[in-house]
Amino acid sequence: MKKSMDLERTIKEIIKNESVLYVISLDGGFNPRYDSRGEIRDTQLSEEARELLSKRKTYSQVVWDEELNKNVYNVYVPFIGDVSSLDSQNGSQDDSKSYGVSSIFCFALAMDNVEDATKNIIKQGIILGIVVALAALVFLYISIRRDVTVPIGKLNLLVDKISNLDLTEDKAYHELGKNKTEVGYIANNINRMRENLNSIISDINRGSQKLYSFSEDISKNANETSISVEEVAKAVEELANGAYEQAKESSKGYESVSQLAEK
Repeated sequence: MKKSMDLERTIKEIIKNESVLYVISLDGGFNPRYDSRGEIRDTQLSEEARELLSKRKTYSQVVWDEELNKNVYNVYVPFIGDVSSLDSQNGSQDDSKSYGVSSIFCFALAMDNVEDATKNIIKQGIILGIVVALAALVFLYISIRRDVTVPIGKLNLLVDKISNLDLTEDKAYHELGKNKTEVGYIANNINRMRENLNSIISDINRGSQKLYSFSEDISKNANETSISVEEVAKAVEELANGAYEQAKESSKGYESVSQLAEK
């Protein structure tokens, strides 16, 4: 099949593809031996390209083609086989040193399609990036709303209840306490503060009740003392009245005795 293959015809079929501009063939010493454009031109290869091609590895590079006045993507492919038909077409003979390959084909590809494809890839990448960014923003919004906004709203209601001296237990404290973010930590601290305030107010309430009881006892004793004082005052007043009457009677008796003594 190799012997019967017409490389010239095959290359022409390849060139019919709009993306392939021309095909060049180099011998094992990297010397030009065939050019589909007709005239054989010198081809400059770097040491890196020669090393890769000698190891039967492909090499590609973008170069500026002055004749076409645009960038061309050259792909160099090592080939092992009979290419004598190409020598007969161009009048060239392979009399150079071989570097491990019998021939190297260079396919010059139009960068127009590559650039269009690159632009399409970039455009698709940008669109995909925007979609991914939007999806990430939506996910972030939902996550923030679930883990931050809603819990903070509930936490604000609990703080508002405490500010209004409502220290009753609420199941929201336990729900927020399960949150693994700072909100859960704050909710647990506020719940402990509520419990401590509730305990302090309970102690104050019990102390107030004891104080009220003591006040009642003091008030009762004060009332009893006031009654006793009134009774004592009344008794003293009666004694004073009796003493006054007795003094009055004594005065009358003295006058009578004086009158009797004169008589």
